Amino acid sequence: MCRKWVPSDYVDEITPPPRETPDAWIEGGNALAAFDDAAPPRPLAEGEIVRFSWVETLGAVTITIAEDGSWTSNPPIPETPDGAAFHIWAPWDLDTMNFDAASFVAQVFEFDGPGEIDAETYAWSTENTPFRFRAGRFVSVEEAAEREG
Repeated sequence: MCRKWVPSDYVDEITPPPRETPDAWIEGGNALAAFDDAAPPRPLAEGEIVRFSWVETLGAVTITIAEDGSWTSNPPIPETPDGAAFHIWAPWDLDTMNFDAASFVAQVFEFDGPGEIDAETYAWSTENTPFRFRAGRFVSVEEAAEREG
């Protein structure tokens, strides 16, 4: 599972694609990439703190819903990493977004009845992680404090 990052201010119903590292959001050496192509990058001041949220893709599952509403998942629903909230959805159907598998299954069963559905699972951090902009890159505030302390 690969952890990717998004500036916390950009996390919303529609979030830009996460990037490999907080540094991947730096453009031109001293600006934070914009939320979308319609806006210019935002200049970053030396020492400025930008908070980031992380996301981990936990994997795809196929859920089989029986006539009585009971269900199984293949593979099993993955564990949620510490410090994260679980999410599940049928890809590209925002109306199916749920924070737990049982609610997801109940919603699908209510509208579609028994059968199989493919879903994606992932985890979003529950806390924002602060990074300080220093010398053209982001340094974890926690990591910097450990080095200085």
